Amino acid sequence: MKFLKISGHNRTIINNFIALGILQGTNFILPLVTIPYLVRVLGPDKFGLVAFAQAFHAYFILLTDYGFNLSATRDVSIHRNHLGKLSEIFSTVLICKLLLCLLSLVIMIIIVENVGEFSQDKPLMYLSFSLVIGQVILPVWFFQGMERMKFLTYLSITGKALSVILVFLLTTSRSDYVIVPLLLSSANILAGIIGIVIVKTQFRVTFAFPRVSQIKDQFREGWHTFVSSFSIGIYVSVNLFILAFFASDESVGHYSIAEKIVIAMWQVPGVFSQAIYPFVCSMTTSGFEKIMNLFKRLYIPFCFLILVACTILYFFPGPIIQLVAGKPYPEAVSLLRILSFVPFIIALNVPAYQILMAYNFKSSHTLVFTTATVVNIILNLILASKFSSYGTAFSVVITQLLTTIGLYFILEFRHRDYALLSYLYKELKRVF
Repeated sequence: MKFLKISGHNRTIINNFIALGILQGTNFILPLVTIPYLVRVLGPDKFGLVAFAQAFHAYFILLTDYGFNLSATRDVSIHRNHLGKLSEIFSTVLICKLLLCLLSLVIMIIIVENVGEFSQDKPLMYLSFSLVIGQVILPVWFFQGMERMKFLTYLSITGKALSVILVFLLTTSRSDYVIVPLLLSSANILAGIIGIVIVKTQFRVTFAFPRVSQIKDQFREGWHTFVSSFSIGIYVSVNLFILAFFASDESVGHYSIAEKIVIAMWQVPGVFSQAIYPFVCSMTTSGFEKIMNLFKRLYIPFCFLILVACTILYFFPGPIIQLVAGKPYPEAVSLLRILSFVPFIIALNVPAYQILMAYNFKSSHTLVFTTATVVNIILNLILASKFSSYGTAFSVVITQLLTTIGLYFILEFRHRDYALLSYLYKELKRVF
């Protein structure tokens, strides 16, 4: 395959792509294995409550991540051969994440104790915070920066297999819905503990409490990335969260089933983007034309495959819902059809997203995603109140379309030297 002859780093790129693919694949398989069982045992209403709790805590996961998966990954990659600096980065990022975790805990307690919608099921809400803890201690950013994703892949597969076993063994009645988040988070908690041990033993990284100035610098460095990452993450969590205020628990459960299938599929463009991101960054010094050649070779066939997969979702939602949830719930089937092409829309924005990130156009990137987030919330509040789960589904489609258009247009008008639409127009004129 010709595109594999791009550089001398082919083996690392391919290995990372495979590792990330397996890692995301486990995130895809886990819901497929557990959702049918949980829906049957808990019922759509209790399953909807669990989904609501997960959506609520997703905000704290976004807060504690703080964009470190991009900013800290970049720092680790640059200083991977300097053990002292590597130890400093690891210690500082870990402390930053723990501080954010403590802040999240305080905020969560205040909300659960004072807001009626959350205080009705306090045990579920408190146990769901384990999802945040698992994400905090899992050093994904370190392994990505070191380009040693195989460690994380092994940990993820082992941990998630354990969590699936625990779900089947310990969730046997409707009342067990309270412990489901704890069982699901056990994968990341276990993987995080082992991951930190590997960082210390295999990479000889030592921990030392960082100075206040180092903590401030790390927060400052990741600010723009955090804003963008938080905005992107809200797409996933805010929809179900808002819907819960306007629809029944059963309707929320049906939407959650369809959404989880679509989210699992849109992880594929994410894997593709993560795998080529370090390579695109390294090519910024070689010229824009070389990056475009990379996209021609890799992106076009990849995008076509995503389109095929989305088409299958559109035409066969019933069998897919039955496979995942055990029954072809009519509402979930309709919602899946509405959302079916969202992964393709996301795949379309990969080139523009990569250019903005690789050339460090942080403010432009942040502007697009924060604007899209505001639009998404407004659309959800309006459409969900009028059309329930169907309104939420349409708001997701509209928001993702506007995001993709926004990424290309901000390149066109703010960064003309890297305008992909203009480049495509010139290429078409040259060909025809």
